[in-house]
Amino acid sequence: MLSMLIKVVFTIITKLFSVILQPILSVILALFPDLSQIVNTILTFFNNYVFHYVSFLLKMLENLVFLPHWLIVFLFDYFLIKYTIHITVQAVRFGIQVYNKLKP
Repeated sequence: MLSMLIKVVFTIITKLFSVILQPILSVILALFPDLSQIVNTILTFFNNYVFHYVSFLLKMLENLVFLPHWLIVFLFDYFLIKYTIHITVQAVRFGIQVYNKLKP
């Protein structure tokens, strides 16, 4: 019973976000009809330039501070998870605020 109630609540929330965000996404797609080319250009830039510099700086950091590679990866993963949770919480709060402002 509780499982079914949770599914219904999440389905309602998902449908509500879909209804609210559909006009916004339609406007964005109307303004930028060829968004895939922009995304491909950005990804190419990151793959060709940014990745090489970041990997070089990571190797330099390992050599300068004498930290093992696994420790740097662990710290990076920790901060990645920490900020992903933070951004997700902010996105949910923003969605709730938008819902509260738009409800009659």
